[in-house]
Order: sequence, then structure tokens, then C-alpha cells
Amino acid sequence: MLEDTERLRILIADGHLRRVHEVAEVVTKLGHEAIPRETDLEALGQLTSTERPHVTIVTTPGSRVWTDDFSDVFSVFRWRSQ
Repeated sequence: MLEDTERLRILIADGHLRRVHEVAEVVTKLGHEAIPRETDLEALGQLTSTERPHVTIVTTPGSRVWTDDFSDVFSVFRWRSQ
């Protein structure tokens, strides 16, 4: 578990509460404090001011929770045969 000085307060915002909780679960498993909120973009500024998070994650429609399935750095290189 992370020490309190190493933990981040992460605000997770989206218009769909289910998505917010999916991301919050990942954030919590990483040892950080998740602040899940269902909100719209117009209210995000006030919410950020009220909650005072270290980081804010705003999910977008169609986005997926990060997994190691997407950590293949070598897939971005174009390999040429000599």
C-alpha cells in the first residue's frame, strides 16, 4: 500500500456512472484515492474546485479502461528488412 504522501487524489468524471466506477476500481487497485463523479463537462470546473484532486480523468464515449493489452510499444515501429 502507498503512503499517504505518495497517494494521489484522482477525480474521475463522466456522464455515465458505470464507466466512472470501472475507472475508479482500477485507480483504487493502484493504491490511489478515487473520487468518482457522474457529471457533465459544464460542471467539471466547479467540481474540480470543490474536490481539489491532484489529477482529473475525464472519460470519453467509447473509451476503455487501460489494460496491459495496449502496452506493446514495438507495435508503433515500422520494421524494415535489410
